[in-house]
Amino acid sequence: MTHIHRIEQNSNGYQVSIKKYHNTSAFSGVEDSLPFKNVIRPLSKRKWDSITNKINEYCFWTMKTRMSKGSCLDENTLLLEGNNPKIKCTNIKPYHLVGGSCIDSLSGYKYFQLCNMLLDLDKE
Repeated sequence: MTHIHRIEQNSNGYQVSIKKYHNTSAFSGVEDSLPFKNVIRPLSKRKWDSITNKINEYCFWTMKTRMSKGSCLDENTLLLEGNNPKIKCTNIKPYHLVGGSCIDSLSGYKYFQLCNMLLDLDKE
């Protein structure tokens, strides 16, 4: 199953968009490309600040693009993607993508904490 959790700031405040898709089944050959869950709801400023503060505290914008798998048994991959056109630093790009499947270091731990924080938005 694929999950997409997006938080964004717009002219009306903050919102979270959650989409869930079924994955392609190797056995049936059927690809479920339409989301079976698609929710868009407001996000409080407090929650927005909590998430963005953690992103900054954990230095998301300078994390390695690919987390090492090492000797992990779990092959599930999470992707954490960010786009912030307000970033105006020469050493930090406004778009960043981090992927991985194992907690093998402090930066890996922080990466998974950020992913879990976004996944938890589906429980609220």
